[in-house]
Amino acid sequence: MGRKARIAAVPKMPMKYHTYFLAGLFDTDGGKKGSGFGLSTASEHLALFCMEQFKKHNIPFHSCPWKYKDHIYQQVYTKKRDMWKVLKTFPIRHIDKIAFIKSNSPR
Repeated sequence: MGRKARIAAVPKMPMKYHTYFLAGLFDTDGGKKGSGFGLSTASEHLALFCMEQFKKHNIPFHSCPWKYKDHIYQQVYTKKRDMWKVLKTFPIRHIDKIAFIKSNSPR
């Protein structure tokens, strides 16, 4: 884990860019979480931002802290049945992550 990962925060930006910012987080740090999709982060700020965006867009999610090598991480994810909503709401561009969501989520 990078030294600054725990203090990473969401930069100030107009609200219209929030979906793009979260899509960028999914592109870089997102992935398969159990049978769903989401992200794990050492930053509580980034986890809260993700949860706020899911709430804003009515996407059901789960969140939980987990410990790994003396660090606490925050995991925020959607279940398999809601992955398609993530793809429709956030402009994810990573082709492997798009393919994973499309091939594993019911529509």
